[in-house]
Amino acid sequence: MAKKRKRRNKGRGRGCLIGLFVTLLVICLLVIAALKLTEKITTEIDLKTYPLEHTDIIYKYADEYNVPKSVILAMIKVESNFKEDAVSGAGACGLMQLMPDTFTWLASTLGEEVTEDQIFDPEMNIKYGTYYVSTLYSKLGNWDNVYAAYNAGLGNVNKWLSDPQYSENGKLTHIPFWETANHVNKLNNVRAKYIELYFLGE
Repeated sequence: MAKKRKRRNKGRGRGCLIGLFVTLLVICLLVIAALKLTEKITTEIDLKTYPLEHTDIIYKYADEYNVPKSVILAMIKVESNFKEDAVSGAGACGLMQLMPDTFTWLASTLGEEVTEDQIFDPEMNIKYGTYYVSTLYSKLGNWDNVYAAYNAGLGNVNKWLSDPQYSENGKLTHIPFWETANHVNKLNNVRAKYIELYFLGE
């Protein structure tokens, strides 16, 4: 009788172990499925948050003026959130938030004539904005400097770059304007997101 009980207990023990293993396996599969679903939802939200709009224009002028596409996408996202008719409190206009006098100056630099309302035209705004970014990069040499100049003005950035309190080896190490420092940080984060989501490889 004792031997039979031992055999039954062994059988029950094996059954419990198998049941436990199956339960753990099911839990693991459910966790994996939940993680994949969460990842999919997160990616879908990210794709809506960081859209690809006006890419035909952006890619055209990014290539023409040798500016990474991710830079222009990030700038439009941060500057206007892709609102063509955006106007800032300071009077900056359009997708890339160009000041009207800057827009006019860029047009004359390129030997073109423009009307005031063309600043809101997506192609003109992106073309001149991208050209402006390329000229800033040729003068300043790295993207943090460019982002800062786009926000605070080239004069301020040149002044900071000449001061060792704010720069080292031609790169800003500290930006005294909180708004500009925040702007640069935001642009870097948004650009990284565009590279990650759309495999821009830049």
